[in-house]
Amino acid sequence: MYARYQKEGKDFAKIYAELLSNTGNMSCEDLCKKAGFDITQKAFWKNGIEMYVGEVEMMKGLMR
Repeated sequence: MYARYQKEGKDFAKIYAELLSNTGNMSCEDLCKKAGFDITQKAFWKNGIEMYVGEVEMMKGLMR
């Protein structure tokens, strides 16, 4: 979600606010689908992990 926020900025903030307001009223899968994410797909999780891999690599470079 953070990567999408970085890409879309304030436009995504509206979607995120709606997502938060529906939390507890829907299943995780349905809630995320409504916001444009499919958490049942490996690609969703892979993209999130890849973002952190880049940050870890940057940190490792700073520690050398």
